[in-house]
Amino acid sequence: MAKGSSTIAGVYFHWRAGKSCDSLRAFVSKGRELPLAISAKVHPTLKAINRLLKAKQLREESASANQEFQKLKHRLEQELKSQFGLKSYKAMEKIELKTKQFDFDPVLEEFKIWKETTAIPVDYHSYMKDFWLPWFLGKGCTHPSEFIEFRDDAEFYVTTAKKMRNDERYAPATYNVLCRTLNQFMVFCEKRRYINSTEKFSIWVRITLEQQKNGVTLKRRAGEVYSLAELEEIKVKIDKTYSNQPGKKLDAYKLYFGVIVGLRRGNFAGLKIADLFPDEKIPYFFVRDNIISGRSRGKKGYITQKNATKTTAGKAIKIPMIQPSLLVITEIARFIKANSDSAARLYSAKKPDRIADDWKIVAKECNFRWLTPMDWRHSYATIGAIHLAKLYKSNPMLLSYCCIHKDYRTTQEYIEENAPEFIDAFFALFADK
Repeated sequence: MAKGSSTIAGVYFHWRAGKSCDSLRAFVSKGRELPLAISAKVHPTLKAINRLLKAKQLREESASANQEFQKLKHRLEQELKSQFGLKSYKAMEKIELKTKQFDFDPVLEEFKIWKETTAIPVDYHSYMKDFWLPWFLGKGCTHPSEFIEFRDDAEFYVTTAKKMRNDERYAPATYNVLCRTLNQFMVFCEKRRYINSTEKFSIWVRITLEQQKNGVTLKRRAGEVYSLAELEEIKVKIDKTYSNQPGKKLDAYKLYFGVIVGLRRGNFAGLKIADLFPDEKIPYFFVRDNIISGRSRGKKGYITQKNATKTTAGKAIKIPMIQPSLLVITEIARFIKANSDSAARLYSAKKPDRIADDWKIVAKECNFRWLTPMDWRHSYATIGAIHLAKLYKSNPMLLSYCCIHKDYRTTQEYIEENAPEFIDAFFALFADK
């Protein structure tokens, strides 16, 4: 290639030697198409770059050490990516995170360690490094204390930024994650005294009413829940399909138990056979261990958290056996206990990521509707709300307790108001009259 050329994510830069300074040219390439030259007369950022090179009489070698040039060049890369929809933006030249005033690299590592008390330290680190810092540095910031100047711009950036792997904007469901990452980083910087209280800020992006009308916030799972009758029918189909296959019936029953109690995947994977007590005066089971992926904590494989849920730690939780009926759930629990080693895990694979796929196999073989483990939780809350009087003595706090929620408002978010069974409940009400 010619002197000074570099290839980054479909963008080509070429240096042209001049009498008093060098000039920069830019080209965009998509696939096998011929590179498209970017006009320095038309593109404002490229024009600003060449004006700087001329004013400072910079050559290629000296320009690479000039901070103002680097900021403009990074801005140009971002603009070209956005304008031309380059899908390989992540392969862009590595952004130098060390400025004259602040070295962000070690601080990012400190930030990740600080967030190790949460479930997603690695995600906090990666969003800060790959999403936020390139943008702030592109704005000319050299220290976290300067971020506050672009607070309003940061909120706009969240709604307009495009993903590194493709040319799509982030979904509204991701806005909260992106905002929370920056907010937590600013809190961390204040605690570490990298910034003072007047330089700390937070951002928040709200979904507009028009976006809601256009359906951008609709849940994929809206209405996708099992009804009480459907859960009872699933048991009948499992019994019929695996009548001559006791091993498969046992495995299906174990997964079915996870469906009807509506546990999070990690806690379901952490259940042991010894945690089931179907023959007590009030049948119940213990929620003890939580098995989670180590990825979010920077570790390989899976991690077992003893006596923990997503919102609790340090104690096992006793949950009564209720749905879909006392008769069904105790029959399932007794069958599992009678045919399993009491010291073993209920879900033998122990990997939460496989639960959905294993249930899909059972659903296909037994010919019933497949729903995800998250849908199981929504199903439990929805059935509980519809049959609150019958199953939970008309007490919403009892339902919230069984969902392992600290606040009933959380349980309400799990209740699918569009579930067909809500209408069926009204028909039953009118039929009684």
